[in-house]
Amino acid sequence: MGKLRSVSIFVTFLFSVYSSANDEHSLKAVVDKALGQNQFIKSSSEETRAEKKLVTSKYNLSDPSIGITNLNRGNETEYITVQQKIRFPTKYLLEGMAQKRRFQASQSQYLYSKLKLREDVINLYFDLYAAQKTIEITRANLQIVKDFARIAEKKYASGKSGQSDSMKAHFEITQLEITLLQLEQDEIKYQSMMKALLSDSSFENLNLVKYKLSQPVVNFDEVLRFDQRLQKVLKESSPLLKTQEKKMESSQYKRKLAKWEFAPDFNIQYQERVSGLPVDSKIISVNATIPLWFWKNSSDASYASAKANAEEYKYKDMTLKLMSNFKSLKARIEKNNKILNIYKTTLMPQAEGAYRSARSSYKSGKATFLNLLDSERSLYKVKQEYYKSVAKFVRDVTEMESLMGRSISNLYGVEGVLK
Repeated sequence: MGKLRSVSIFVTFLFSVYSSANDEHSLKAVVDKALGQNQFIKSSSEETRAEKKLVTSKYNLSDPSIGITNLNRGNETEYITVQQKIRFPTKYLLEGMAQKRRFQASQSQYLYSKLKLREDVINLYFDLYAAQKTIEITRANLQIVKDFARIAEKKYASGKSGQSDSMKAHFEITQLEITLLQLEQDEIKYQSMMKALLSDSSFENLNLVKYKLSQPVVNFDEVLRFDQRLQKVLKESSPLLKTQEKKMESSQYKRKLAKWEFAPDFNIQYQERVSGLPVDSKIISVNATIPLWFWKNSSDASYASAKANAEEYKYKDMTLKLMSNFKSLKARIEKNNKILNIYKTTLMPQAEGAYRSARSSYKSGKATFLNLLDSERSLYKVKQEYYKSVAKFVRDVTEMESLMGRSISNLYGVEGVLK
């Protein structure tokens, strides 16, 4: 019988996991929908594609020109003329390499945009869950206080307590009703924000209470490994730092290109007779530019050098800021994880115990109505703060994952974005 029950529980668990994974309101489904439909992500993808298409053009020659030339030297002769401008070969190489780095920077920025969208969707999902759970417990609390009010009224009618207990209960009811209105307004706001992220105004409102979302599990060993070789991990995987690195490399190629602008460019021209005399007349000419107005090239080189220096400083500054952000996030995640454990193991059991004791004591006349209300408020506040703390914990975790470009938790999405 015991084995049969275990199998039944296991099958039920598998079914619930499968159903959740295939539910369009599950976290996985919502994140995937956002990544597939969000208009900003589509825009970022097209920008990346545009940068890629420019790479080939930067390595290639410009279009040749063709025309007719009339030459009158006593005998009038018409020539067909073909002309091709050719830059110094090194310039094509450097221009192409600079554009390739811009394309790679755009790729990294696109990846970060997807990670940031995932972060926003997950954070909003948990904010909405916290709001809906708080609405649920507020409604339950409202019903409890209404029960208190009826008890207080009966006691007042029988002369066992004063009218103040009933008045306090009705005041508490009014306060809870105001809170409920505010929470319902927050829920409407979150639902609208989610539809915007999904780029789907007709998307059905999410009902997340049924999912019983819990605190994400963080791999603190992985976080510690990141911390121990932080600069190397950031350089390897942070989309933000990779974006700036590629921008810096592009500017460095531009600096080299500016110096090569002193090298000559060429103009090759071929002319062949089409009418007139002499009959077999052909002309080939080759021209080369000279840096006569050298101060222009010097100014361009100085500009490119300053821009390259600026990008290098930005890269160093971003490295330091990302390292600082990581340290701050790591401390917050560790602190909030401990706080959530205190809520689950200490505060919530204590608040529930105190409430049950106060309710029992009030019914038997051993506690005042004020004591009962205090215990009810304490339990309500503890539950409310717990759901807020979970949402705050999720925000820190997803921000670190976006910053690092790596997964540190069991939250869905990082691996899918990195594919």
